[in-house]
Amino acid sequence: MSVLIRGMEMPNKKNGAVLIIYPDGKCAFEDGKTYQAAPVPPHGRLIDADGLIAAGWQLSRDNIFTGKFEAALLSSVPTIIEAEERE
Repeated sequence: MSVLIRGMEMPNKKNGAVLIIYPDGKCAFEDGKTYQAAPVPPHGRLIDADGLIAAGWQLSRDNIFTGKFEAALLSSVPTIIEAEERE
């Protein structure tokens, strides 16, 4: 399982940064900023579905579950987060 830290960007310092994550998901950054972490369960490849909608594709039960949604289209959408092996 992975962890998502909502609203945090990658540190821009050369030596990185110190981040403490508490069991309740609260995060404290060395500069005093606070964030909230959330668990991300094991998953397949995560894509930008909003990008499909912006391109004019209708994401509905009808076209996904009846096979109208082409696998080739899904494979062409950029990956946001790579698939994670299931435990």
